[in-house]
Amino acid sequence: MHRLRAVKTPLSKTEQKVGFAILLYALIAICALWIPKFGEHVAKGVKSDPKLYLAEGVALIIIAALSIWRKNRILAGGFTILVAFGPWGSLIVFALPMLAFGSFTLFKKDPEVMKRRREEIARKRQEKSTKPTATGADGRALPQASKRYTPPAKSNSRSRTKK
Repeated sequence: MHRLRAVKTPLSKTEQKVGFAILLYALIAICALWIPKFGEHVAKGVKSDPKLYLAEGVALIIIAALSIWRKNRILAGGFTILVAFGPWGSLIVFALPMLAFGSFTLFKKDPEVMKRRREEIARKRQEKSTKPTATGADGRALPQASKRYTPPAKSNSRSRTKK
């Protein structure tokens, strides 16, 4: 019997379009979040720079877009989730669409593999139901012998009624 192996399913055209739309939303949101903060004063000793956060966000979005363009489901899901955990600052709620899309694409099951698994299970059930069964004198099927049954032990002592 052969084992079923997982088949890598590429992203569909619809999934690609949704992915690009979500990444465009992420790019607009990241730019709207960090560009207005370019001229703000940063406290002394703090090593946060809005330009660095913007560059990090854009880089993550570009890498995720390339993996969606290549139709690689695993990389697209992983990088989109990374975009969701990217530089969102206090507005992390805007990253939820990226997290949802990344999770969906990463954990979506392949319909062909699922169909083959269902067919194999149905075939095994069919084989099990077509096995010949023992019948009694009245024509009804006899129950299978229990593997847990232990017959009573035979007694070696003589009957007490004889004295």
